[in-house]
Amino acid sequence: MEHRTINPDHLNLTLFTRLHLSFNAGLRFSHISNGDTESPNRGLNYLLPFLGVTAKLF
Repeated sequence: MEHRTINPDHLNLTLFTRLHLSFNAGLRFSHISNGDTESPNRGLNYLLPFLGVTAKLF
């Protein structure tokens, strides 16, 4: 049985407009490892930038 550890964290900025739209941007940090079930346990760290638009239709 394999165990995986995933630890996400993020920084997010959202801008709301009067046109029922919102824009967001941010940066996510994540760490994935084997939960120290094997040695060495280096894991994988990565940064993921993101952009988004949300529209409220009603």
